[in-house]
Amino acid sequence: MKTTIGRVIFLAICSRLLCIFISFLTNDLFSTIRNTGILHLYLDNNQNSQNTVTWKLFKSFINWDGEYYLRISYYNNYEYEHQHAFLPLYPILVNQISKIVSGINKTSILVHMIVGTIISNLAFVLASVGLYLFQCELFYKIKIKNVVFPGISTLFFLFPSSNIFNSSMYTESLYSCFNFWGAFLILKAESNSHKFGFFSIKNFIYLILSVLCMSVTCGIRSNGILNSIPLFFYFVSTSPSIKNILKFILHWSIAFIMFISTIFPFLAYLIYSYFRYCVYISESRPWCKSLIPNIYSFVQDEYWSNGIFNYWRIEKFDKFILIIPFILVTIYSIKIFFIKRSKKDKTNVFSIIYQILYHFQHCYSVFGYFFQIYFLLISILLYGYVEVIIRLFNCIPLYFTLMGYFFQNQNPKLSNLLLIYQIFTFIFGSIWFPNFLPWT
Repeated sequence: MKTTIGRVIFLAICSRLLCIFISFLTNDLFSTIRNTGILHLYLDNNQNSQNTVTWKLFKSFINWDGEYYLRISYYNNYEYEHQHAFLPLYPILVNQISKIVSGINKTSILVHMIVGTIISNLAFVLASVGLYLFQCELFYKIKIKNVVFPGISTLFFLFPSSNIFNSSMYTESLYSCFNFWGAFLILKAESNSHKFGFFSIKNFIYLILSVLCMSVTCGIRSNGILNSIPLFFYFVSTSPSIKNILKFILHWSIAFIMFISTIFPFLAYLIYSYFRYCVYISESRPWCKSLIPNIYSFVQDEYWSNGIFNYWRIEKFDKFILIIPFILVTIYSIKIFFIKRSKKDKTNVFSIIYQILYHFQHCYSVFGYFFQIYFLLISILLYGYVEVIIRLFNCIPLYFTLMGYFFQNQNPKLSNLLLIYQIFTFIFGSIWFPNFLPWT
């Protein structure tokens, strides 16, 4: 049965209600440990009791990184250097909406908790629609007429392994929302560019809207800068011949402007941090003396212990087990898209490249998302907390396309195992995280 936007919205709402229900029922089930920083802030903020239903409901969604976003939002500023691991756009949005809702300059911590959680859940619903439209557009482009595929791919996001983070005071849902819509819009821009020409108004409308979405992702999370990769492939796809030198120069000049526009929020964040810690104070920080001062990279290394093979320890073995499905789906994507389609020309590299390019004609921007997946997998396996892959991959639109392919084209046993894993992580995370127990 073909999925519709109405069904996607309905299932997205059901998914969030189910997540909230499980979290509320179990948030004191295994642990009485609370995030004491937020609890004290809550009690000091003219809140008389921590036993209210509202507090019990929303405290489930502010653990771990959620505390940082909540504090940055509440104080409307970074209190400490290590908080700069969290980009400002999401907490700024929570702060401003909280002020509007309260109608006063100083809002209660509970209002920020409620607003942040509502933003995440609403963004999830919008992200679901954007992902579904992306899947429909992509399958149309690569000439797959199976009407079930877009729905199956979207279903994996509607009930995701990153479930609890999509309802918490995390950036997952908001980032996914703008990322998915940006991906859909860049596909539409590429289509219109080939149909009506690069300089057509229709193409520029889709292109500018896509770049705006991608730009917002750079203000939400640092990996938003990777959206410049599909943008680059879009400009490769739509580039005029170098023989028409004026159009060629204008085309790539526009590409440069769009690239700078995409990464501008992250650049602005780095510049702000530089002036705050390296110019306006007498004793500057060590990272200020770097050739390219970058507070984000410094904080990741200094406070979060990110570094090559730092996570490869025997006590972290269970985390590597947890991400096996993501590795399998990624490897499968290489087989299905880059190997299987080139079996007839195993010895002819140019024929292999030609077949791959032909398969993705008029949607080269999709290659950018392949690069995102492979780059993130390799870099996180080498440098980061490997379980974070669960959250990162659940924000990449093409990953759900690959999951749909994997689910429909593998033998039933593997497909069922993937489904069991998806259900298990959906439920388990909703129980574990609210109890302040580590979950990705």
